[in-house]
Amino acid sequence: MRYYESLYIVNPNYEQERLDDVMKSVADKSIECGFSIINHRIWGKKRLAYSIEKNKYGSYILFHFETESTKNLDDFERFMVLQKTILRNQTISLANKPEAHVEDEPAKNEEQKETTEGSSVATKTKEKLNIEPDKNEEQKETTEGSSVATKTKEKSNVESEQNSEKEPLIEEEKAVEIEETLAQNEEIEEKVELAIEEETTEEVQE
Repeated sequence: MRYYESLYIVNPNYEQERLDDVMKSVADKSIECGFSIINHRIWGKKRLAYSIEKNKYGSYILFHFETESTKNLDDFERFMVLQKTILRNQTISLANKPEAHVEDEPAKNEEQKETTEGSSVATKTKEKLNIEPDKNEEQKETTEGSSVATKTKEKSNVESEQNSEKEPLIEEEKAVEIEETLAQNEEIEEKVELAIEEETTEEVQE
């Protein structure tokens, strides 16, 4: 099995979708030539050693593949040269099989961690917001209860004052009634005494 590395440069102004189309056409051609793809990834945008078609930068794409036969290698090189979307390309033979490239997992894990932490904070904030209305409701109920109790106490105090004011009036009315009764009794006694005196005087004259 023979191993190869093809490094090709694409116009730096291409968007990701256009880059994906270029990479797909290269991959399809390699499969047509009987190659097995090991790695095919964007290496990054880099400054060129010299301007190519007025471009000072280029998007570098790294392509690793393996094949048992080299008969289709020239056909693949011709295809790469004829592509207008590819500014330059170079294919070299490798002594050993390149390792399969794996995307940086720590970055993804960090993003997932941040997302999880964000969700946790949002959940705690929501729970806190749910608890605070309950506290406010309890405080409102306590305040309303205190207000009712205060009003009840004030009402009781007013009634007590009214009753206190009424009691002297009742006692005064009773005293007046007693005095009137005593006066009436004195008048009756005086009349009885006068009647007795008159009877006694009449008897003496006879």
